Amino acid sequence: MKLIFLFVLSFSLLAQAEDTEVLIRIPKSFVGNEVKHFISDHFSHDYYAVGYVSKHDFNQLPSNVQSQVQVLEPLSWAKGLYDIESLSIRAEEKGFDSYHNYVALTALLQKIASENSDIVSLQSAGQSVKGRELWYVILSNTPNDTNKPVTSLIANMHGDETAGRELMLSMIEKVVDSYRAGDARTLNIVNNSRVLIMPSMNPDGFELGRRGNANNVDLNRNFDDPINGASRNPQPETLAVVALHKKYHPNLGLNFHGGSVCFNLPWDHKSNNPITFADDAFIHDIATEYASLNSTMYRNNEFDHGVTYGYEWYQVTGGLQDWSILYADSIHATVELSYTKWPNARDLPSIYNENEEAVFRVLEKGLFGLHLEILTQSGAQATGFEIKTSDSNRWLSDKGSNFIHRLTTDRMQEVQIKANGKILKINVDPSIFDGQYTQIRL
Repeated sequence: MKLIFLFVLSFSLLAQAEDTEVLIRIPKSFVGNEVKHFISDHFSHDYYAVGYVSKHDFNQLPSNVQSQVQVLEPLSWAKGLYDIESLSIRAEEKGFDSYHNYVALTALLQKIASENSDIVSLQSAGQSVKGRELWYVILSNTPNDTNKPVTSLIANMHGDETAGRELMLSMIEKVVDSYRAGDARTLNIVNNSRVLIMPSMNPDGFELGRRGNANNVDLNRNFDDPINGASRNPQPETLAVVALHKKYHPNLGLNFHGGSVCFNLPWDHKSNNPITFADDAFIHDIATEYASLNSTMYRNNEFDHGVTYGYEWYQVTGGLQDWSILYADSIHATVELSYTKWPNARDLPSIYNENEEAVFRVLEKGLFGLHLEILTQSGAQATGFEIKTSDSNRWLSDKGSNFIHRLTTDRMQEVQIKANGKILKINVDPSIFDGQYTQIRL
């Protein structure tokens, strides 16, 4: 199959519903003071900040504050057409229409799946507000094998952050092509894991050319959260992703955004100083390797060679990253792919080239760690146990299976297994999963 990065198809954006949030430019000193509940956009400037406020909060601003607040047109901002000083908007160049819209995305995924049904399973996680299917694929030679480790990649949850949408489509094609070519590591990924890829979590937002979904809800503020509690208005797209996690239990996950070029580590909702995420050693290794393979990311000196802890960048509550960790026992992080949220299509090939190897390394990391078959003394399948490793102080439950994959760094791990009021300790060397398990009897 020829690797196709772009499917050139013009489309017109649907008429926008009445907005419930406003994109504004304000003096940075206003953030948290004159302008509260401000959701920062990924933008660095000595004097100005750009971000979102609710229409209600915007209308409540005093007149002397409103006089210094400038409302921006979201799609022009996403495409990088604004001059931040003068707020003039330059003419749009050709190429922004060269993305897969929903119809083209659907057709491409269906074509790939029908031609490669032995390793590509196309499914829908549900429907968006406007009834569009939330397509995802499972890349695996045995897509229903629940004992294999699962890595999830989700993109385009902000409708106007689009590079990840195309990156995911191209990664699906690249995995298929590499598998057909007999590439050893791709064979191991496809044969010994399940890779879940959702190119667009927010197809309505993409078609509307805006951040939120068709209800103009920011999906990355819509998950249950330890600070705000249960989501008060869960959207169908959010509920679909929650259901996917309950079905597949991803060991590792990334979600892809735009507006900067960096690797964002947990936590987003609370301070990471001191480090409080139990699996920091593992995910930090992935982050530094990812950034080292992406030259633009590595040169981002706003952070440590493109790597940042989320809260130290800015606080996010209700996000997918922290929800996945706290509520779905996954290891999850966020990747920002491009400084322009909706880059011109001519820039997509270079974005792909900078991320291809890094994403492949992540898929390999989803296979690396401890692969255990937990049995009773009599050799029966054990259940009702919890397990933790040297790398992580998280006790994780068995989730109904006695086949366990715990992702780790490459050092020897002391495994602790808690069952029947007792704790068993054993040392195990981590490895890349090749279908073989280390048996442990309780």
